[in-house]
Amino acid sequence: MNAEHLRGWLYVEAGHVNTVELPDASDVTIRAVKAARQVLNPLTYLRMVETKTGLTLVGPRSISKGSCKKSEFRAVQDKVAAIIGAVVGVPAEQLVKEKAA
Repeated sequence: MNAEHLRGWLYVEAGHVNTVELPDASDVTIRAVKAARQVLNPLTYLRMVETKTGLTLVGPRSISKGSCKKSEFRAVQDKVAAIIGAVVGVPAEQLVKEKAA
């Protein structure tokens, strides 16, 4: 796992995602999954979710301060910080402070 993969996982957990539907379970092939992965982002985290009839591929949606509203960016960052705190057991802000020290 690298930093990009971790960022992708955090954004998916936070719900900031793009999806590709593969609706026919009988027709889901490795080729179809690879093609969908290219659409989402081949270098980052990808989650596959089985549906009643097929498969949904979920990948992180890109975000930057300059490309979205400040409130949307802050909401995603707050969710990511909460996930980090819940998983690691230490608030994200504290980790940033300790890294800077």
